[in-house]
Amino acid sequence: MNFEGTRNQYIGGLPERLKVLFPPEGWYLDTERLARPGNTDIQFELFTDYGSHIARFPAIQAYLRDHQPACLVLWGRHDAFFALDEIMAYSRDLDAVEIHVFESGHMLLETHHRQCAALIAHFIHEVETGVFREPAGR
Repeated sequence: MNFEGTRNQYIGGLPERLKVLFPPEGWYLDTERLARPGNTDIQFELFTDYGSHIARFPAIQAYLRDHQPACLVLWGRHDAFFALDEIMAYSRDLDAVEIHVFESGHMLLETHHRQCAALIAHFIHEVETGVFREPAGR
């Protein structure tokens, strides 16, 4: 919840060649926003609740297996907080999942917003028109 922690969300774990793609204005503005009165307490509550979220993983996995919702995953290969193996877990529970991994980090939209917006629009169109659905035989 300080400047270095916020900066790390943007460029932590990134190779040097990718760090230059992230303008520092992002973490400077986020640091200011996070410093608003009461916000540190809210963020702390969110962080301390991660354990209860992890405890719900088996129920989430069961829901995915049982209901097979349409799923689009967009990920930064160098995310400092979540490993690439974590996104591949979706393919164990979902028969039809679209996964895209980009040369970026945790703040994927800072570097790949156009590509992600196009993929999201295309995915929504496929879901709405019935093109993206579970494979035959399920």
